[in-house]
Amino acid sequence: LAAAGIGTWFITEPVAARSRGLSIQPLAVPDGLRGVFVRTSIAAAAGFAVLGSFSAVAPAFLSEILDVHSHAVVGGLVAAVFVCSAVSQLAGRTVATERALIAGCAILVVGVIVLIGALALKSIWMMAAGALVVGVGQGLSFSKGLAALVEAAPTDKRAEVTSAYFVVAYLAISFPVVGQGFAANEWGLYPAGMTLNIVVAVLAVLSLVATIVAGRRDGVGRGAAGLDARSGGADAG
Repeated sequence: LAAAGIGTWFITEPVAARSRGLSIQPLAVPDGLRGVFVRTSIAAAAGFAVLGSFSAVAPAFLSEILDVHSHAVVGGLVAAVFVCSAVSQLAGRTVATERALIAGCAILVVGVIVLIGALALKSIWMMAAGALVVGVGQGLSFSKGLAALVEAAPTDKRAEVTSAYFVVAYLAISFPVVGQGFAANEWGLYPAGMTLNIVVAVLAVLSLVATIVAGRRDGVGRGAAGLDARSGGADAG
């Protein structure tokens, strides 16, 4: 942390400094960014909710529902999710933002469906497959959601917008797990786990549909602008 702090201090500021003093930067999302912020934040929340569930509740799922009591298996599954997330973020750096975001949301939906099937069929192999797929989907949807925000945000607004994005993600990794714990105490671990996975799948689908619609709308807008430009050039000729 000390090394990261020192490195951050010496990073070149991309905007003109307005103050020499230190102050608290408020979170904010400009009006023009709310559409992209909402759809990317939904995907981030869905992915981080799954990460939180794997980190906190996976041991109970494996022991009580799947009858797996090996600490090595439990640790391996949790590690697999995070490793797949990290690898997909690195591998997706060269892929176009919108395309990778759509792919990430779709993969996340598939992974959560596999997890639901694993709980329903009590299959450790489906749980392992779901962990791998969910990790890839979470990594792509989160990293490319952040990239989409950075690309769309004005330079002097990027800090507050990306900070708000991370706040949504970290709330999603904690509060759903707490709610899942309360639900498990009231109705049992199995229905609590199924409910969380279904909610995550719905959120990922919403983000997927919103991203596809936004991409098509932007494509239509760019096409219309190109036609207008060509028509204007023809008229001038």
